[in-house]
Amino acid sequence: MRIETLDYVSGRTTDGRVYSAMQGAVTDVDDADTGMVDLMRSLAARGLVRIHGEPDTDSDERDGDDEAETKDGTAQPAEVKQARLDPQEAALRVRADELGIKVDRRWGAERLRAEVARAEAAQ
Repeated sequence: MRIETLDYVSGRTTDGRVYSAMQGAVTDVDDADTGMVDLMRSLAARGLVRIHGEPDTDSDERDGDDEAETKDGTAQPAEVKQARLDPQEAALRVRADELGIKVDRRWGAERLRAEVARAEAAQ
């Protein structure tokens, strides 16, 4: 199945593996990996990811009309390419997650900085 990340997400499968991605990331998940599939379904139920179905494994050719190629050669839908977080804000979201802060996706960089500083001061 192909997963489009709608917001910064971080989660664990029941066997302890971590999935973490920034807004706009597109990931292919093996349907046979039930732990990861279950995690993706729970993230989709919370509105954090969109499930697009099976990845196209039959052909490496892409028509280019509705997809853009990334630096590593993978393709992303064009509308996903446009939805990128500011790198500084993304780093703050990652740090907040590391500190165990439950991040509200509406928070901007200023609020994230304040929450991270508060959590770091409490340590």
